[in-house]
Amino acid sequence: MQILSSLSGLYADLAGLKVRATNRIGDLNARSMTNSIFSAGAIGNVTTSRDLTGSTLLAGYDIGTDYAIGASGDATFGTAKGSIGAITVGGTMRATSIAAGIAPGGGLQFGDGDDSVLVSTSLEGAIKSLTVKDALIGSADTAGQHFGVVAHTTIGPVLVGGQKLTLPWPNPPDQSVNIRIVQRI
Repeated sequence: MQILSSLSGLYADLAGLKVRATNRIGDLNARSMTNSIFSAGAIGNVTTSRDLTGSTLLAGYDIGTDYAIGASGDATFGTAKGSIGAITVGGTMRATSIAAGIAPGGGLQFGDGDDSVLVSTSLEGAIKSLTVKDALIGSADTAGQHFGVVAHTTIGPVLVGGQKLTLPWPNPPDQSVNIRIVQRI
């Protein structure tokens, strides 16, 4: 069952949204997105004209009815593709994780090195592309927090501040950077 075909609010700031769909969420469009979580079998294109902050986009990973990562009820969306369309951030992407076909490891955070591939026979686990106009930032708490843009199979072109990044990023791993971009885990 498709619960949300699209969410458009190009002049709206989306804050504190918790959305869980058993199938696909269509395109997400907003001025900014803050402290929101989207969990679905697949997610269409995601566009913010300004910042994307403190949010989580999960394709293929079901956060359950408590809307918390790693709590009871988390699972794989059965026959979901686990894919995310093109992600375009018109400002800065800060303290945000995006995962396609990936589950967090024991630390319950993405990008910390112990993420795992979701088990599903139909899993695509891809992110079409990521474009961030300004900067890609983890958080000031480099010791305890990790963020990641992670995909089971592929992540298309990644552009940050007009520069194309070579994946995995950073390479070599830099412990002072608490956001990572990794494909083919």
